[in-house]
Amino acid sequence: MSALRIRGPWTKGLVVGIPIGICVQLVAVAAFLVVQRVVSDFSPEKAMGVIEREFQTFSLSAKVALLAVGGVVGPVAEELLFRGVLLYGLQLIKGRWGKAFAAIGSAALFAAVHLNAWAFVAFLVLGLILAGMTIKTGSVSYAIGTHIGFNLAAFGALLLR
Repeated sequence: MSALRIRGPWTKGLVVGIPIGICVQLVAVAAFLVVQRVVSDFSPEKAMGVIEREFQTFSLSAKVALLAVGGVVGPVAEELLFRGVLLYGLQLIKGRWGKAFAAIGSAALFAAVHLNAWAFVAFLVLGLILAGMTIKTGSVSYAIGTHIGFNLAAFGALLLR
């Protein structure tokens, strides 16, 4: 598992990361509200994907499945790919800018695969935070925890709508 940057007590990364992810989601929501005030044709709904817009029409079992996949399985898979494999691979590019290039490159690809132009910057910032955590700790577990917290906070907001 060390090839994927899962080192040390991975549970600590989850315990520390989940509250950080919730806080990052709250900051993202606040930022979207500020942008809404400044950009006249922007609404937070534009930053939502189809799933988020249609969430209220889903059955309870579909919501539970979506919560499990989007709240836990998706973040784990994405972090293993973007921070465990891609970030590490890009860091192999030696030189003065190796880590910065790796962080920006992995974050930009992470944002791009979410296929949402309105939320690209938010996903880019999240990707940079997750890359920084992984570089700093040497483990992807903190990024996994933060990503899970971020997504679960988003699902929590959808449930409260």
